[in-house]
Amino acid sequence: MARRELDLSPESRDARERPRKSGVALLGELGAYSALFIVGGLVAGLLLDHALRSTPVFLLIGVLGGFGAAMFQIVRVAMKEITE
Repeated sequence: MARRELDLSPESRDARERPRKSGVALLGELGAYSALFIVGGLVAGLLLDHALRSTPVFLLIGVLGGFGAAMFQIVRVAMKEITE
């Protein structure tokens, strides 16, 4: 019986394809990122507004920042899935 050697070179790793995620798994991941970032921005804004006794200006900044971060992460994950 011939002995097979394990080839861990970058060329051999590139030749193997990573299994693609199903559509449901991808949507779940993107939804989780969206919820995490938007709710995180909301909570951070609320805490800052409460600590500084200000109007909901930090709440709005937090939600908009969370939305922006969520969109950035969604595009990043989607581009990774498209290119691989």
